[in-house]
Amino acid sequence: MAAKSSAISKLGDLLRNPAFRDEFVVNYAAALSNHKIDESSLPATTLATLRGMGDSELKAVANLNISMDADKVSPELKSQMV
Repeated sequence: MAAKSSAISKLGDLLRNPAFRDEFVVNYAAALSNHKIDESSLPATTLATLRGMGDSELKAVANLNISMDADKVSPELKSQMV
């Protein structure tokens, strides 16, 4: 239980960083809109956090049609998500 709480806290801290949050949400929304990822493959805590941001926000970001290719994700974002 402590590990789960720590993970939620860390994700919350990262999402308070505007640059991280924007890139994370853009990539998540684009991947969903392009059917490149399956929601069931994402951690429940990640989904809960993103759903808390508001469906309309995710849909608006998804309309940007940004690809979630691994080589296009910034090294900073990758390092923070590990």
